[in-house]
Amino acid sequence: MSENHNSTALKMDSVSKSFGGFQALRSVSFCCQEAEVHGLVGENGAGKTTLVKILAGEYQPDKGDVFLRGEKLNFKNPRQAKEKGISLIHQESTLIPYLNAAENLFLGKEPRSRLGFIDSTTLYQRAKEVLDQLNIALELEAVVARLTVAQRQLLEIAKSLQENPQILIMDEPTAALQRNEIDTLFSLIKRIKRQGKRVIFISHRLEEVFEIADRITVLRNGEAVLTVSSEQITKDRLIEAIIGRRLEKFFPPKAKKKGKELIRIEDLTRSQNIRNVNLVLREGEMLGIAGLEGQGQHSLLRTLFGADLSAERKGEVKVKGRSINLAHPKYTVRVGFGFVSDDRHTEGLVLNLSVEDNISLPGLYKRARLGFIKSRIEKETVEKGIKALSIKAPSRNSPVKYLSGGNQQKVVLAKWLAADTDVFIFDEPTRGVDIGTRAEIYRIMRDLANEGKAIIISSRDLDEVIGMSDRIAVIHKGKIIKEFESGELSQEETLDLITRVPREEKEKQLKKSTGR
Repeated sequence: MSENHNSTALKMDSVSKSFGGFQALRSVSFCCQEAEVHGLVGENGAGKTTLVKILAGEYQPDKGDVFLRGEKLNFKNPRQAKEKGISLIHQESTLIPYLNAAENLFLGKEPRSRLGFIDSTTLYQRAKEVLDQLNIALELEAVVARLTVAQRQLLEIAKSLQENPQILIMDEPTAALQRNEIDTLFSLIKRIKRQGKRVIFISHRLEEVFEIADRITVLRNGEAVLTVSSEQITKDRLIEAIIGRRLEKFFPPKAKKKGKELIRIEDLTRSQNIRNVNLVLREGEMLGIAGLEGQGQHSLLRTLFGADLSAERKGEVKVKGRSINLAHPKYTVRVGFGFVSDDRHTEGLVLNLSVEDNISLPGLYKRARLGFIKSRIEKETVEKGIKALSIKAPSRNSPVKYLSGGNQQKVVLAKWLAADTDVFIFDEPTRGVDIGTRAEIYRIMRDLANEGKAIIISSRDLDEVIGMSDRIAVIHKGKIIKEFESGELSQEETLDLITRVPREEKEKQLKKSTGR
């Protein structure tokens, strides 16, 4: 490294780390300068998370050194790293699900009374001050288990920022956020940078990396292959550095023809989240549900799969002309539905079970005879799924929690393939997945549609919805306000349609409140 210690706040020199026989990092050198936002990119499994966990004291390197302003560091645990002002916001939630937002925010640092008891009044006052300062709207008494993925991520960010770190590491902080929330986050990052602090920003969303990062380092197969100013490289060149080849096509060609009607949704209503939804989906068709966050798209997808068990439903869903029971996923799975949740760790996988067990679970009832599972058929089914989706794992017996995010997502897909699924419901299909694997998942989704499967997709990434969908339905306050075929509207026109109704409603409210 050519940087001297005066300008280099952080330096990692020839760091290596292995897990068993797997070499996660190979002599990686990395530096972050004062008042810099440094982007760290690479495919799933490239070593990004391992690198920053070493910096945060969660792992210890096998070889190599870490320096902070010239001082050699040898962290044994995360507490020592925090004492040096290094804070890591993890990709997956580390919050306590059954504590509320305020309690999580100050966990371990609760204000105390003179007698040593937790001072709840002061705790809630401070929590409100922190969230208000960061422009984050959350109910302080809301139990974390009931928060959305996006709300949990914002709380994680607030928790780290209130500790006033000198080096803030963000591992996929925007994966669950809407654009307005991302804008708020980026404003916070710029404020941190103006204070002379450092931010290491990990993301698969390259547009965001270019927007916020001063420099970018690329990891590939555990090695640092490139460090460059964000102004001196194009997106195509960065993609090539990340995956080691040119990416010719990102979104596969759309369907040329559609089959017979497969699903008919009639006047589906659930509480205030879904209101009189009417949709038709054909074999081989991919239907995109687009809308601002919180407009009912996630509730619609979960209701169709039978995953929302608490609320009453009205209306009817028919598959091939026959009405189906939405009271529980066990009924929808048996008629050929599969659900890829936006929270794969909680709802998509059993993390401590093996790749084989996870792939097998939904279709066990189909492969059992007299209560016994035929192991030969089971093995063949699992191997077929692993091969078809190119799942990278040490073996089919490996715990799924040790796989990269992209391979975990492929396991979720493989389990529904093994269950002979006809209707795939995708809620954020590529959340936390690298750009190369995203293209691969898009190809798999289109292949499924070409085989006659019906697909419903919802995503915060409008490019994804437009790029993959054959038809798009725009949802607002639980109602479908417009349907159109792919290509009828540009991305700008689609975005305008999604935001126009909320804008008009706000303008009406403003006029009403001001008496104009």
